[in-house]
Amino acid sequence: MITTVTTSTTPVVDLDDVNPGCHIDAVGAFKPTMQEVGSRLIIKARVVVDSLPACLEETGDLPVPVCNGEYERNEIFGELGEIVTGEKQGRTDAGQITFFESVVSLLKIWLRRVWGLSRCGYR
Repeated sequence: MITTVTTSTTPVVDLDDVNPGCHIDAVGAFKPTMQEVGSRLIIKARVVVDSLPACLEETGDLPVPVCNGEYERNEIFGELGEIVTGEKQGRTDAGQITFFESVVSLLKIWLRRVWGLSRCGYR
């Protein structure tokens, strides 16, 4: 598992840096000019985001390969909420590379809601 929390404008991790089955969390890039993860890795991975609109507007990791014509928006597998609710399946085999792009503020809001509901007895 690799977690990136940088303000880099050039990728700090790409496909050559990971093994089959690796999971990557990218949570640092918060501007379209920042890119922590290389396009080749994104193209190969099952991509999940916390918020599709936010991840396409507020980070550079996904918009860069989309704007370069290397990756299509519809190739993004889905949002974290869809996996949590069982609407979509997460990892499908042990060798699959998975990538999670997060705009941290939205993730924090969602986690607080889940935590608050669980404290009230909801599951």
